[in-house]
Amino acid sequence: MAFSTFFTIAALIVLAESCSDSGSNCANWVKNGFCKSAYYTYAQKYSYCASSCGYCSSTTTSSSSTSCSNSASACSSWAANGFCTSTFYTTAQKAAYCASSCGLCSSTTTASSSTCSDSVTTCSAWNNNGFCASSFYTTAIKTQYCQKTCSLCSESDTTAASDTDTTTA
Repeated sequence: MAFSTFFTIAALIVLAESCSDSGSNCANWVKNGFCKSAYYTYAQKYSYCASSCGYCSSTTTSSSSTSCSNSASACSSWAANGFCTSTFYTTAQKAAYCASSCGLCSSTTTASSSTCSDSVTTCSAWNNNGFCASSFYTTAIKTQYCQKTCSLCSESDTTAASDTDTTTA
């Protein structure tokens, strides 16, 4: 399953430069649920109706300092299947398709709060298994999921957290 997902993602990235509909009936297929159907693979959908299914990204799709988003609609699925941590894809490819999901946005565009915390409850176990010390995961990925556990808080986050901890002194 994971191999086919990686192959599909690789095929989509390689073919992105020539993204278009090859099927003449894509408008009707889309109306009938072709793009959302689990019966067809991403490769099939991309092969026949890439543009109509929304798999094409514009040529200017890169993360900028003002906004950070995903250009591919399947990023959450890709990320769950290892796209963001795979060494098969370059950081540029990850940023072009799934910058937000892969945690590749600059810290100024992704910081939405001034407190340092973990976004998943399993960070302690992950840390015990080597997540925080591993060079396999990027700092952006570690920060996205286990910022506090991996001691990746910025000075302002630490100050804000200590201010709230000492209010009962």
